[in-house]
Amino acid sequence: MELKYPALSLPLALLFWGWQSEMLPLAAVILILAILSLKTPWRWEMGMAEFHRVGDLATVLFGFAIVYFYSTDGDTPPIYQILRWLPVLSSPLLFGQIYSMGQLLPLSSLFYSMRRYANPSKLDIRLPYAFLCILSAGSGNPDDQSYYIGVTAFVLWVLWFNRPKRQPLIVWLLCFALAVILGYGIQTGHVKLQAEAEEWAADWFTAWEPDPFKARTAIGDRGNLKLSSRVLLKVYSDQPLHHPLLLKEATYDRYSDQHWYVSNALFLPYTPSQQNGPYQITVLHLLAQHSVLLAMPSGMSGVDGPWQNDLLRNRLGTIKWMETPPVTRYRVAYDPNVKDSTGPTTFDTQLPQETSEMLAPLARDLNLRRLQPEQAVATIADFFATHFAYSLDLGKPRNSGEALRDFLYRRHAGHCEYFATATTLLLRTAAIPARYVVGYSVQEFDWDGKAYLVRKRHAHAWTEAYVNGAWQTLDNTPTRWAEEEAKADPWWQPVADVWSSWAIAIKVWRWERGQHPQQGFPWWGWLMLPLGVWLGWRLYRSRKKVANPLSTDPSSRLPDQPKDLEYSRLEQKILASGHPPRNPGETPLRWLRRLGLEIHEQEVLEFYRRRYGGE
Repeated sequence: MELKYPALSLPLALLFWGWQSEMLPLAAVILILAILSLKTPWRWEMGMAEFHRVGDLATVLFGFAIVYFYSTDGDTPPIYQILRWLPVLSSPLLFGQIYSMGQLLPLSSLFYSMRRYANPSKLDIRLPYAFLCILSAGSGNPDDQSYYIGVTAFVLWVLWFNRPKRQPLIVWLLCFALAVILGYGIQTGHVKLQAEAEEWAADWFTAWEPDPFKARTAIGDRGNLKLSSRVLLKVYSDQPLHHPLLLKEATYDRYSDQHWYVSNALFLPYTPSQQNGPYQITVLHLLAQHSVLLAMPSGMSGVDGPWQNDLLRNRLGTIKWMETPPVTRYRVAYDPNVKDSTGPTTFDTQLPQETSEMLAPLARDLNLRRLQPEQAVATIADFFATHFAYSLDLGKPRNSGEALRDFLYRRHAGHCEYFATATTLLLRTAAIPARYVVGYSVQEFDWDGKAYLVRKRHAHAWTEAYVNGAWQTLDNTPTRWAEEEAKADPWWQPVADVWSSWAIAIKVWRWERGQHPQQGFPWWGWLMLPLGVWLGWRLYRSRKKVANPLSTDPSSRLPDQPKDLEYSRLEQKILASGHPPRNPGETPLRWLRRLGLEIHEQEVLEFYRRRYGGE
């Protein structure tokens, strides 16, 4: 059974969508254009080809919206942005029908696969479009229950005009009320269940990813990041960087079974200092995560960003920002000559028994236990610089639990995690407090020379050692490691970098613009304006004016006109639109189908019921 279109359904749905999604100006424009179709005598002769062009236009608009919203960032996920704009994107289909000469919309304009059929099924788009507006209104996600109340009222309005006449009204109302109550209960339970499921899924998935929030990292986590050239950060420095700048993300102090852990490092609320320093950088963070670890240089004296009370810090200096926006920008003042003098703990010198036994032969060869801390640091640095090389291609280790032994005693090649882990543990064999640090190395200029790019492959690991009463940064990874990794970039990487810079600029612009929302059309709507003007002009030139419905031309009158006032008005309206009259012996229903005016079938069926009775 096809639902009848109740009067006012389209205006009510449009206004509800405009109110809930805060797009009342656009809803008003569409509504005014729809009302004008009832008042103006102008119509267009829409053949199958013209309807197909209208459908193609809606498809192009929809595709453009997908590309636009998924290539930019904002508070609202792209799928909700697209849902919010669906009534606008599909409005050509509505206008194509209501400004045609009474035709219904062929389904072939919606489904390309149906265009091979000569007579595709047709659809009155008005009611489906109204329901689309109701669906899109849900993208507004208000905190109150106004959306559910509005949906309930609209569905009641539509079903009231389509209710079965054979059932008692009270039974129908009770069934509808039961459906509303059950729907509300199911919807409320679904929201709570979804929230719990998302929290569970997030914990489950992150268990498979290197995650500094989990207070541990493994040898290989940084190496996994190095397989990608994706840009994560852009760093703007007030002064040129003459040496690579290390940005610390997280620090670990306990080692066990190829993993580094954080011991007793609870995150507590943190209010950063606003002091200045001799060096300043601005970090643009491009990771759209629920929370991030802030990448900070050594000797930080002050940091300023858009956070309020969302910063947390642990005793090892790791800073976490909760509830981050998609684009994060913060400014850091630092002095590399200022060192952290916070004393070490017992965790900073601990070594597992099996690790100590594995390192003992090497520690004896280097005579680490008899050297002063400064001498031990220099000896370890010279050892790695002389006998080791940098490599990401390590092949398959003999034993996953023996990766560090394999690096020190057989391969003599590895990436930063191996150098940092070995340095930290060797220092501990000499009773020197040491920690394992992960972060990023800043050293590559952007293609336009205005900023430094930090890619995934710039993820780095190094050591902090407590020497001379302060924590010193020690990086024993061969200095040319970044150049070695850059050699693996494809030949099109420069082009990809230019494209990435443009995409980043658009993301930043979109985010900053989203902080000060502009009412009315978005900028891309104005780009579509010339296309709309051109299409309007083409339609205006191909317009057809409806004849005067009060014309006394005998040819405009139907023979054997039924004595039914409502049906007589319908026939006069069709004739006034320029359609030919009924053939002798042709029923009104067959006449409508011959003219392709199935949109009026319901009115003819009502006429049949009034005249002949029955259902």
